[in-house]
Amino acid sequence: MKAPAMLDHRPSAPLGHPAGDSAGHVPAGTFAFPQGIMPFVRQKRQDSAASVRDLMLPASTLPSVERSVAVFEGMRVLSLGNADYVLVFADGRPQGILMGEDFSRLVEAGCDLWRTPVGRVMRKCPPSVAPDEDLQEVSRLIAHNESRLALVTDRDGTLLGTVERAAVEEELARAGEGSGTGLDACALRILDELADTGVVVADERNTIVYFNQTVQGMFPEGLGIRKGALLDEASLAALVSAERMGEMRERLSRGTSYEFSTEVSLADSRLILNCTALPLRDETGRAGSVLLLRDVTRQVEELRAMRRLALRDHLTGLPNRAIFMERLEKEIKRAGRYGGSFAVMLVDLDNFKEINDEHGHIIGDVVLKAIGKRLTRALRDSDTVARFGGDEFTLVLPEVADDESARAIIGKIDAEIALPVRARNLGLAVGVSVGYAIYPRDGATGDELISLADMRMYEAKRQRKGQGNGR
Repeated sequence: MKAPAMLDHRPSAPLGHPAGDSAGHVPAGTFAFPQGIMPFVRQKRQDSAASVRDLMLPASTLPSVERSVAVFEGMRVLSLGNADYVLVFADGRPQGILMGEDFSRLVEAGCDLWRTPVGRVMRKCPPSVAPDEDLQEVSRLIAHNESRLALVTDRDGTLLGTVERAAVEEELARAGEGSGTGLDACALRILDELADTGVVVADERNTIVYFNQTVQGMFPEGLGIRKGALLDEASLAALVSAERMGEMRERLSRGTSYEFSTEVSLADSRLILNCTALPLRDETGRAGSVLLLRDVTRQVEELRAMRRLALRDHLTGLPNRAIFMERLEKEIKRAGRYGGSFAVMLVDLDNFKEINDEHGHIIGDVVLKAIGKRLTRALRDSDTVARFGGDEFTLVLPEVADDESARAIIGKIDAEIALPVRARNLGLAVGVSVGYAIYPRDGATGDELISLADMRMYEAKRQRKGQGNGR
């Protein structure tokens, strides 16, 4: 991407590093600096609205660079100044401006921060106003130019200072001039601070030169991240272990990125963060780094919730067939590794079709939920009870190694199921037939165990039809 095209107003952009790999996307406005909207220097007000001169930040206090200097020098100057922009000069006159978010876009686009002059990537100059200009006209002019500020100049074009749109609109609202401008100013402040990626930047000495408001918002208790501190185990103690910090340093020294995820415990909550450390290096070997902190707590929790829903039977809340097969395979591996045994059982309702036909599916659903709860109650916490499909349930029972133990469990299941299921004003008698298979005696794979348990379950069902409740 060419440098002049790097400052287009995209909602997000791909973030890369010198090795050419992609590290995801970072929203525009990431480098919204901690100062927020610049402070407003004002003289003592009279009863009437203040003037432009009253609201102006003097030129002598503004961060500024020559257009020939490198972008990284502009970043340094910005981090030390009291505004969230840098004015770009040539021959003593302002030629353009770079906002804090522009540096973010340049980093995202893989700009060579040490070789690219600010003059190649700067924005055009904000509009100019006179120190005695009417505030309504100043507000209109700034808005028309889609700018956040205006340059204040004298008749000869000499820069006197700058005035921010937010300051003008706040003053208009205070003086009662301009309907709605107070709300607009408030909205501008909020928008100015919006960013959902925390950014920490360190120079070649590994000293933190700036970080954005999002970092402060993520960690209200503080993490030791502050300007002038080292980007090390102390400032990142809550994020990075000593071992991981060593790996990160080693990767950065080789000019490659380092990505990791971490969970941070706060006073009354926790954060799940995706972290990416990116190297910055020039041709002389000077190095710096950018650490991006992306809060993915909501996304991860939503994915976990979706996975739980996908792996749970929506009616009974029990694990579904997919998670049953997963746990069965895990139990086969565990028992095979340690020489253990376990049982698989299939439980089928004997008269469920008749209940559905006579009383309807709503009553049938009540019966299925009740049977699921009773099966869970009859078994241990370490056992798995799943709804296999229809009116069939499946069980995985660790350490059940022989017929006697399996029959004892079937007895417990019978005792739980024997009580009538209450549905509306009905007391419904429900019977079950159970078949089982034992690993590794009856089979070495999940399919073999299920097949034998299914065959024995149908044999038990035939016996129940001919002998009442006997097996």
